[in-house]
Amino acid sequence: MDCLINLTLRGENLDLDREESKQAESGENPSTDNISHTRRFLLIIKDRWHRDPVKFAFWTGFSILAMVVVISLALEYSYRPRTCIFCHEMKPAHETWGRSSHGPVNGGDDDCLGCHAAPGFGSKIKAKLGGLVFLWNHILENYDDDIKAEMPVYCVRSGCHTKPWEMDRGSKIRVNHALHISKGYACVACHDRIAHGPDPAVQNLPGMKDFCFPCHNDEIASRSDCQYCHIYQDALLRGKGGEGIPEGYPSVHQTLQLKCVDCHTEGCVAQPVQTCLECHPESYISKQEAEMAWFSLSMERLEDGIPRLAEAIKKAEDVGQDISQISGIYNLVKDVYTFLKADGSRGAHNVAYARSLLKNAMNRLNYAYIVLGQAS
Repeated sequence: MDCLINLTLRGENLDLDREESKQAESGENPSTDNISHTRRFLLIIKDRWHRDPVKFAFWTGFSILAMVVVISLALEYSYRPRTCIFCHEMKPAHETWGRSSHGPVNGGDDDCLGCHAAPGFGSKIKAKLGGLVFLWNHILENYDDDIKAEMPVYCVRSGCHTKPWEMDRGSKIRVNHALHISKGYACVACHDRIAHGPDPAVQNLPGMKDFCFPCHNDEIASRSDCQYCHIYQDALLRGKGGEGIPEGYPSVHQTLQLKCVDCHTEGCVAQPVQTCLECHPESYISKQEAEMAWFSLSMERLEDGIPRLAEAIKKAEDVGQDISQISGIYNLVKDVYTFLKADGSRGAHNVAYARSLLKNAMNRLNYAYIVLGQAS
């Protein structure tokens, strides 16, 4: 076997010498020939293997292992946010992310690819290769000052938003997230500032004018089916959804079958007085402003009274008083406050119904104080 290897090596060397001689005669430089370099490298490998197979195998394995360790450590470090801030244009995004609801301060993942890569090691590698494009753009200074995520963001995943249909709970509006996701819309299509917003102290929720109306334009989707998302506003308009008084007090606008966009031409924001004057006289404006001022004052009283009533109930319970009736009043008052607060119009969507709800809630609150005061 050794003889066979020796003969092979000698034959390869003779062939290599002949080829280099021909190249020298023709004026070519053998040192720059790619084929000669490759063959010479292979011959060196064979020679090292022939001289000491055990030593060759050890150092080859050690070199491969060292490369794997170095590459793994480099990849692991490159996953971290501190790697991104080597590029100065990423510093504002890193700072706002650190204080946002998705940052480590609030229990978020200290890993950029926790959001910017699909689950799995292979997906992380793919994302890192895609990041080379951003590195190239950084070198060429080919980027906008207002950095936005171009790589996909994976929100619906284990440990994060596992059930899209549960994202609607606790919101002032109920957007059908599952429907939008099933239609192929990415979360960042609407929530592009949720983790890297300009002000991490706010929720950075999407505005209707910039995010909803471009699709809800009566071409891609309906522009007037507001009730599917704005459930509290729709309920107040219809005179339904409140606690403590009978339902069936629709607003004048609802009775006339006006659509939301007939007044809210610029999205779900308070409309200027000129919009109201297109239908109402000027006397209506002053009356409406007085009603909204009374509404705000009444809501402030409820906001102050609800926690005080909760404290009074706890004290009564500690001394053994029956609080079942008062607990029911507490829940009713709290539900009314939450309902009207979520509507956000200060009662303007249905003045009569909102006033009836508030009056009843405040009367119940006062009654609860009287009962607790008599028992104490």
